[in-house]
Amino acid sequence: MSAIWKFDLVPNPEDGIAVVSMPAGSNVLTVQAQDNVPRVWVVVDPAAPTVQRRFQLIATGQTFDSKPSHKYVGTFQLYEGTYVFHLFEVI
Repeated sequence: MSAIWKFDLVPNPEDGIAVVSMPAGSNVLTVQAQDNVPRVWVVVDPAAPTVQRRFQLIATGQTFDSKPSHKYVGTFQLYEGTYVFHLFEVI
């Protein structure tokens, strides 16, 4: 059985990395802001063991070290478009 769960993204202020615990093998559907909080919606197997996955939030215009280990997830806006961020999963 599968379910769709949402997870808040709370990045470390130093590197922008958000560590999220979720069931192994989960499939990220989208990233969006809800109530000005970045969140990911994920298809999960609730019975699977929990793993930690790492996501990096990058602001538009911010420089960062793009690597093949960065998989683009999506783009979202906060505060009615005042801030635009791009989410990458760090594989």
